[in-house]
Amino acid sequence: MKILIEKIKLIRFKYEHVLSGADSRFNLFSILRDDGDEVKLHSAFLGELLNPKGTHGMEDLYLQKFLDSLPDYKSLNLEFDNSKVKIEVEYHIGPVNSDTATGGRIDLLITDGNNQLAIENKIFAEDQHQQLKRYHNFLGTNNLLYLTLHKKEASVDSRAGIDSQPVLVENDDFYSINYKDFIIPWVEWCKMQAVDKPGLRESLQQYLNLLKKLTGTSLSKNYVMDIANELLKDKESLKMAESMAEAVVEAKSIVLSETIIALYNEASKYFKPIYVLRFESSNVNQIKEYATKFFTPSQNGKYIGISFPLKSDPSIHFRIEFDGHLFFGFVKFVEGAQLKFDADRDKSLLESIEKIEPNKFESSDYWIGWAYPKDKFDFNSFSSEEVYDLVHPENRKVLAKSMIEEASKIIAQLK
Repeated sequence: MKILIEKIKLIRFKYEHVLSGADSRFNLFSILRDDGDEVKLHSAFLGELLNPKGTHGMEDLYLQKFLDSLPDYKSLNLEFDNSKVKIEVEYHIGPVNSDTATGGRIDLLITDGNNQLAIENKIFAEDQHQQLKRYHNFLGTNNLLYLTLHKKEASVDSRAGIDSQPVLVENDDFYSINYKDFIIPWVEWCKMQAVDKPGLRESLQQYLNLLKKLTGTSLSKNYVMDIANELLKDKESLKMAESMAEAVVEAKSIVLSETIIALYNEASKYFKPIYVLRFESSNVNQIKEYATKFFTPSQNGKYIGISFPLKSDPSIHFRIEFDGHLFFGFVKFVEGAQLKFDADRDKSLLESIEKIEPNKFESSDYWIGWAYPKDKFDFNSFSSEEVYDLVHPENRKVLAKSMIEEASKIIAQLK
């Protein structure tokens, strides 16, 4: 196995200039927005490409290719008048009402006034309660797409409505597409059509680079093929690679669990009690068990981290969470149950949070306010140098110390 690893190292060295060159590292999308920003980055950019009147100047070419490429497009029974198509981003369909399974904001809505196609865009965020069901009820048809990074199943909670309504069924009531197998090939096709538009072509290439990074497909094809050919030289190499793949998942799990344990130990110096493992207990040993599930592709609703109550108000918890990316913020608990964000109820705390650092924190379904740390830690693709640095125990301690110090300062500024 040692010889095989050395051979792979040599192959990587050969392609090092390609894998870590300045051109591949520099990305305007990553600089201006967080890589996983579903609304302000991905939905906004996809919406612009789909818009026949978009600034790309390609009229309805991109929209029609998108529609024609949908695997179940014919069963959707959509006949758009492309000359009248409008693309709505974050389309508001009324206040959320769990009693009737209505309301919310649709990430992308394609409409010509008669026909509609809704797209629910999921990068790292969890499914919301009755989310797909609410959108399906609004549409009144199966013209609903569930877009994820990979082939991810929509949660039952998202597909279920009120008791009298049946749970949505994939390929009957809605359809799933993903960035890896559908959006990336479509964007690559769009780039090929922009041969005489250098600005557009470069923008599409940078977006492709970002998507390949998020989906873990950014490695050079020649690089991957060279490794594959090395593994095919004899059956023992392939056997070893198979065992190495399992070991890689275990190694990632250890890095994640030990990072959370480092955060737990550091937080324990200043705050008590500390809750771990989806905040259901204080048993730090359970972290290692759940960390393995975090890297299981089919695992839905992946999140893990720590949380602790504020002394000033024990119902408010400061929470540090790993959900694809690492982020932190404030949530509310009552009798052990986490409450959804309520703009009226949480107005005072939200205003105090916003005064700490304007425009840093955002609110969402279950977060009064959340934000990313200065450095981005992408555990989903596990491909950034920041994440790889956490292989070393000392770096995990440095991260934990930095984050808990930042948490202490933020909490101290709350009035």
